[in-house]
Amino acid sequence: MTKVDNRSYWLMALGKKSKYWDSCHAAGIACIGWDDLGDLRQYKSKDELKQQGLGKNDTLACWEFCRVMKRGDIIFVKKGVTLVLGHGIVESEYRFEDARPEYKHVRRVEWLSKTNGVKIREKELVWKTLTDITKYSDQVAGAKRALNITEVIVKNITLSADANLIEAARRRAVSEQTTLNAQFRLWLENYVRREQQAAEAMRVTRELRGSIFTGGRKFTRDEMNER
Repeated sequence: MTKVDNRSYWLMALGKKSKYWDSCHAAGIACIGWDDLGDLRQYKSKDELKQQGLGKNDTLACWEFCRVMKRGDIIFVKKGVTLVLGHGIVESEYRFEDARPEYKHVRRVEWLSKTNGVKIREKELVWKTLTDITKYSDQVAGAKRALNITEVIVKNITLSADANLIEAARRRAVSEQTTLNAQFRLWLENYVRREQQAAEAMRVTRELRGSIFTGGRKFTRDEMNER
């Protein structure tokens, strides 16, 4: 197991006023527009992207969504400049899904919270579609506070396993409308609980043995010494 400490925090709008929030949450994805650009991986620099007629902020959003955002990063979904809708952890690399009707630039995300909008108490959020807020500790803390998160991820770990096995497990999780992260957390809980249940069973067994030996009667100290 390798501990991952270099996660980034992103503030993101899922469409105008995050109108795609419900559908993205249900599908387990994050997505952006600018579909006419095609697969963003074909552009080797921000300058190439900008030459497609994009403004500075739009160029940066496309570049960072494709090239900079990474697995394990945290996305906070915003609506306007005052509301936070939820958060999730990035689970995949960028991909272009041409079969989608719109917003074809996609990453898989495990959404960890969902609200209709919680007002952030700090200063107004940025208007941009996508912003790396990692270095803005007040914005990160404000988003966590709004969503009542004491810590987004206590520990983020990478497990080594066969790639085909992971992909098969991922497909099964999708078919069951869940995620690998959710199933892994459930496994951890059950794994710990088994040990706790075993300890409880041993305690009850000892009590039962004592009851059998004494017939359920409580002996005085002198009587116990005589035994």
